[in-house]
Amino acid sequence: MPTVLLVSKALAPPWNDSSKNLARDVAAGLDAYEPVVLGDGAGRWRPPRGRVEPLYAAPSAYAPGLSAQLRVLRRLALGRRESLWHFFFAPNPRSSLAGRALATVRRAPTVQTVCSRPRDLAGARRLLFADRTVVLSRHTRDALRDAGVPDERLALV
Repeated sequence: MPTVLLVSKALAPPWNDSSKNLARDVAAGLDAYEPVVLGDGAGRWRPPRGRVEPLYAAPSAYAPGLSAQLRVLRRLALGRRESLWHFFFAPNPRSSLAGRALATVRRAPTVQTVCSRPRDLAGARRLLFADRTVVLSRHTRDALRDAGVPDERLALV
């Protein structure tokens, strides 16, 4: 079965962050792919099927620290290349640049779910690096279209 790596904060309690809740629910609902999720090493949550990679030292705060970000980059650069990489985060220049570069080098198909609409959409085309970008509202989809993101790259849930 093909695998999908869900690139997110640690999927572990507490469940007080919408982006990791969304990643958790996607992992739990996958039928055609086996999920590979990034956990905190404590094993407090597992998807119904698939596996957890204990990448994070502890449950992440709102924004994971530099050491956690470096571990994610190392995993993407050197770890097993799953069939698909699915990113869950609010687009920002540094993460988008790293995601684009690593996906290109590793030839990994990508999906990027925009969990929070960026305040400034001037550079939206650069921030959205994945093959397909999932948006959670018509408002965000329309704003990204207006910012020049091609409609065929956007998927509305």
